[in-house]
Amino acid sequence: MYTFDHEVTEQTPALTDYRYIGNEPYNYVKFNGDEIWRIIGVFDTEDGNNKWDRRIKLIRDDSIENITWNSTNENEWVGSTIQLYFNEEFGIDSYSNKMIDSVKNYLGGVIAYPNGEDFYQAERSKLVYNERNTSWVGKISLPYVSDYILTYSFGIDTICYNTPTNCKTNTGANPSSGWLYSGLIKWTIDLFNNDSNRIYMISANGHIYYVASNLSYNGTPTLYLKPDVKIKSGDGSIDSPYEFEL
Repeated sequence: MYTFDHEVTEQTPALTDYRYIGNEPYNYVKFNGDEIWRIIGVFDTEDGNNKWDRRIKLIRDDSIENITWNSTNENEWVGSTIQLYFNEEFGIDSYSNKMIDSVKNYLGGVIAYPNGEDFYQAERSKLVYNERNTSWVGKISLPYVSDYILTYSFGIDTICYNTPTNCKTNTGANPSSGWLYSGLIKWTIDLFNNDSNRIYMISANGHIYYVASNLSYNGTPTLYLKPDVKIKSGDGSIDSPYEFEL
């Protein structure tokens, strides 16, 4: 786990977070029954009452296959097909659900293909298409592009970090050096600012691009745990994943 210091954005103060990078960190978690999730990191996050606290962010290891980001073909997260599915239909057992917190997710648009830290800044901007929502308070969402790109930080892969459109093996990059790369096409929560329907994707070979939101690909749920959730067992390895308790 590495420390990341971020400058002030339009929606957040200067923040420090702690993220797992590289290709095989010990960040495995047993959650929601026997499902395997992974820890993206530990973040200072804001809830719906403007209260800040430090929370663990998880991402499910397996994706939901063949899910549409938004059947109306609009890049508006609030009320989108995938947002409603994750928060109204996706199954979370009652014990795990008690651990999940409702926090603010930032929905700033990205107009180009910047590096990892620039994606982080843009995601927390107020630059959106046609008065789209700039934030949403809720429980289950999708990963940011920056969550993916920052796994290549600190020299893990400079091509994937600095030019994510070239994060593929035929450019000399090694996408598999970052643990969030899976070889699948996956949705993110990031919208392309200069268009009504484009959403950023992680491609099957690792690079970042954007596509129409009414297409169907893999969606990987992310969530934040309540600040008082504690580790009760495990060492984070695949053979001994962490387990939590309130």
